[in-house]
Amino acid sequence: CLARDDILKAREVIANSDFLLLQNELPIETLFTAVELATEVNTRVLLNPAPAGNFEPSLLEQVYVLTPNEGEAAVIAGLVNASPQELAQKIHKQGVKRVIITLGERGVLVSEEGNGVQLEAMRVRAVDSTGAGDTFSAALAVSLAQGLELINAAQYAVVASGLTVMNRGVMASMPTKEAVACYQTLDKEKKGGRILMVNREYM
Repeated sequence: CLARDDILKAREVIANSDFLLLQNELPIETLFTAVELATEVNTRVLLNPAPAGNFEPSLLEQVYVLTPNEGEAAVIAGLVNASPQELAQKIHKQGVKRVIITLGERGVLVSEEGNGVQLEAMRVRAVDSTGAGDTFSAALAVSLAQGLELINAAQYAVVASGLTVMNRGVMASMPTKEAVACYQTLDKEKKGGRILMVNREYM
């Protein structure tokens, strides 16, 4: 299991990175150490709070983007039967400036300092959703590191995760950046609205 000392040994790597992508599967001491070290060296933190849990405000305030699903957002916000917009507003009050709540087939809510926009999900024939969340987080981090605005980075991540669910497996189903770009530029009526993957290439 990744420990606090492992994080400290990776100081130089973290310092030379644009983003540190974290999940809540780490021991809490390790997670706190990673977030605090990233803040110290001016590396932005993207936190996927899965599995759901309660977080100290001192940790949340250091997160650049928080990406919970709707259930995780409800736990963090401490609200029941709330809309995604209400959840985002409550999380903002805990010190998080940027929240992206993933909503499955309903898309994602992107909220930055209280201004929210809901993006539609891709309309695809889902085969295997395993790895869709990991793909979303990775694509979001990469596109933000490349300078995209939050809303555009989220749209890129939506496409990447949408392509992932069309194929089986985790690593094997993750699309290349060329595949995502191809989808974004193709006409919406292309080949019945689907892109088929053959040997990690989209036709």
